[in-house]
Amino acid sequence: VARDLVERYRIAPAAKVTVVPVGIPLAPFLAIDAARRAAARAAFGIAPGTPVGVLAGRLVPVKEPAVALDAWRWVRTAFPDATLLVAGDGPLRAPLERRGDAGVQFLGWRDDVPGFVAAADVVLVPSRWEGMPYIVLEALAAARPVVATRVDGARALIEEGRTGFLAELESPPSIAAALR
Repeated sequence: VARDLVERYRIAPAAKVTVVPVGIPLAPFLAIDAARRAAARAAFGIAPGTPVGVLAGRLVPVKEPAVALDAWRWVRTAFPDATLLVAGDGPLRAPLERRGDAGVQFLGWRDDVPGFVAAADVVLVPSRWEGMPYIVLEALAAARPVVATRVDGARALIEEGRTGFLAELESPPSIAAALR
């Protein structure tokens, strides 16, 4: 973000920009264990062994939730019982729900992020732009891999092939391949 302000948008010289590191409480994510995982899955009606993805955030165009749902359709061709938990709200929620995608549960706005991340096998971040995606930090603290698009914030946090995978922007096949 600082680089964009200075180099891309030329809003201010580098000497006038200070980067403040993100400080979020990660203890609830570090505490996720097998019992918490089982309880979270049971709370959402998900059977043990079912592949589970999480998409969390505002349901707005820049976050590309429709691309995520399109990718999830591809995932379900290989894993027909796979479930995607969509946590968040916004103007795209109603149209996305009307699609009626199989294997997708819309949770609405939630303030218990550790509660649904605990159920996940993978966290999905298909955005067109991210500064510092908190959900990536939270997923990594919970030892959950992340599949994200190749945007600045995600590229800075994800170690390709170790903590997750980076996919091409606006490409359901690329995201689905990374998820698989």
